[in-house]
Amino acid sequence: MVAPQEWLKPFETKWTWRTIKDAKDESTTRAVLLNWIHKTRAEEVVDNLLEGLHSSERFRTLDWLDELRKPKRYFIRTQNSPSSLLLPIVLETLERPITIQAKALIDSGCTGSSIHHNFVKNHGIPIYKMASPIPVYNADGSRNKAGEITAYAELR
Repeated sequence: MVAPQEWLKPFETKWTWRTIKDAKDESTTRAVLLNWIHKTRAEEVVDNLLEGLHSSERFRTLDWLDELRKPKRYFIRTQNSPSSLLLPIVLETLERPITIQAKALIDSGCTGSSIHHNFVKNHGIPIYKMASPIPVYNADGSRNKAGEITAYAELR
């Protein structure tokens, strides 16, 4: 851990980390982080990231901060290529005992987990309406034509 008396050069990784750790409230933490990160990464400043930066060990946090400083990167893969990231998985609903074997696209570039509404409907997976819809954007920044995320499913 950084000693409180240790002088750190302002606006470098260790200084930013200590400023986040010493922040008195969430809005200060968010402001420091938004000032630090690359402008294309602003939507990644979500509550679980802030919590993770506060609670993680120093070296992991410093790596996260260094990564957030870089511009957002996009990876494009085709599902049928030998380097595809499709893995066989087993899904299980929490509410009732439904087990589904499927293939999952890992590290798709989505900032959260997602599941297609037709897959949910075809397998009878229970869904719950969201308090407010989440807009979906394509890699080029345009709104996705399929619309917003309006419901979620609880799976393990």
